Amino acid sequence: MNFKRITFYTAVGGVVLLLGIGAIDLLGPKPTLDQAKAARESMALAAKPGAETFAHTIYQSMLDNYDSAMSEWGRQNAHFDFGRNYQKVGQLLDRVIADASQAQQITFEQKSQTRNYLQLKLSGLERQIDIFERVCKRLPLEPAVITDFNKGKLKLSEAKIAFNDNRYTEALAHYSMAEELIGRSTRQAKKQLNDWFSAYPKWKKQSEEAIRHSAQGREVILIDKYAHSIFLYRKGFPLYQFEVDLGMNWIGDKSRGGGSNNTRRSVPGDEEKRGEEHALFSCVSD
Repeated sequence: MNFKRITFYTAVGGVVLLLGIGAIDLLGPKPTLDQAKAARESMALAAKPGAETFAHTIYQSMLDNYDSAMSEWGRQNAHFDFGRNYQKVGQLLDRVIADASQAQQITFEQKSQTRNYLQLKLSGLERQIDIFERVCKRLPLEPAVITDFNKGKLKLSEAKIAFNDNRYTEALAHYSMAEELIGRSTRQAKKQLNDWFSAYPKWKKQSEEAIRHSAQGREVILIDKYAHSIFLYRKGFPLYQFEVDLGMNWIGDKSRGGGSNNTRRSVPGDEEKRGEEHALFSCVSD
């Protein structure tokens, strides 16, 4: 009889213990699955516009907090039910959501600034290319200079395509390469031009002297190498202008004629003296 009573009490006690454990398990702190889902969705929203690039520090903090939350979740799951505490997990997930929101905001601001910056820089590089093609490309440049320039133009085109597709990081990379190539070719062309122009005071003096000879009754020829033109002066005024072929290396001293397909144009007789206008002269007198 006593044995049956002890068995009964033991069974009742076990049931009560199980019910107690179940109550603790139900009422105790548990990880919020909705919170974890919200954290993952926030992370995806932050990554989509490029937060990893434009808000790298806060984006990395978001990833670290999520990894810490998952690690803490795993540690708590290893405990017995009534020994688990998911409070830290919830705090870390809250940080993930906050970091993701901040990363999105920073990304939006940085992308806007990058767009404005790129728009300005691309326009500036286009103007630099236009000047090069109008001025420097007429020089007998080294093949490597022309190669750099053409590669730079190609990279600029790729930068503009990426920019128009809102791929600003890619556009910035292409722009940087284009800027380096165009800048290098421009510097080399400018050096060559400056070296040549170092003789400008001499040319100016020679052209003025030639025009004075013309005013004394002589016919004088002035050659504007840069414009590939020859001017015939009489009585101190340009009478005719001819287009002339000076060959590939037209900067050097000329010892023989160029092409024969020259075009003559009359120049108004009342035109003012053009000594200072002919910046790139060789002078040939009688």
